[in-house]
Amino acid sequence: MSSSLSAADSELGIDCSDDSLLWIELNRPAARNALSLGLLDRLRTALEQHADAPALRAAVITGRGERSFASGGDIKELDWQRADFDQTHTFNFNGIYELPFGKGKRWGNYNGWADMIVGGWEISGLGQWTSGAPISFVDNRGTFNRTARSARQTPRSSLTNDQIQALTGVFEANGRIYWIDPSILNSNGQASGGYNIYGTGSFANQVFFNTVPGEAGQIGRMLIDGPNYFNLNMAVLKNIRFTESMRLQLRFEAFNVLNNVNFVQNTQLANINSATFGQITSAFGPREIQWAARFEF
Repeated sequence: MSSSLSAADSELGIDCSDDSLLWIELNRPAARNALSLGLLDRLRTALEQHADAPALRAAVITGRGERSFASGGDIKELDWQRADFDQTHTFNFNGIYELPFGKGKRWGNYNGWADMIVGGWEISGLGQWTSGAPISFVDNRGTFNRTARSARQTPRSSLTNDQIQALTGVFEANGRIYWIDPSILNSNGQASGGYNIYGTGSFANQVFFNTVPGEAGQIGRMLIDGPNYFNLNMAVLKNIRFTESMRLQLRFEAFNVLNNVNFVQNTQLANINSATFGQITSAFGPREIQWAARFEF
């Protein structure tokens, strides 16, 4: 076992054996905290696997070139926020396993036509799980001498940040899918009923309120995460070797093999006045299966 540490990029690599490598990256620049763990393993049983799990928390002064609070001056403390591209957790895994049958393997060590039938089988897989991208609640009406800079103005709320986060999930109501509890919406599908005195809702269960003239929003930006993503692809391969330089490869591949429903995050700026507030309107593709053949020479 050996190890090395690079101060430039804060990367620690540990060589566990001749066939395994574990690496750890610790990054803390001015605007993010990050930890990345990785494992590459090649076993003598013809199994090769690779897994990594980076965790990133990114923050910026501005987002997409627009200040969140500018009121005639630069107030950086009030513009500090999670970055639009912040994706806190990501886990990736891939592996290839050669089945122990056929010429030179543990079982079925045959030659000729027998090896073409029982040998050359491989199974591979690729998996990914990620947390969702951040979402901001917005009331994009200029109320604080900020007409040209109001696209990211947040609304006001009668709830704490933790209470708002507790409203998120996957919900079904009225034949629609939501990433937030639809009980906080009015009959038009909006989270706000126009201007009203803060704290006096215009409909039952109202928790978001438009910012009144002369004031700015009171809740934070990029407060919650959108839907998670999980996908698993797998393949079965059959290699039929005729000569040292000539072989036929047959492939059976399945994408999203578990047929998991992954919702598409359709917005990062959720306008509380929109009639489609909180709705999930699309999803990534269902399971796909395909056959393929490749001749190499």
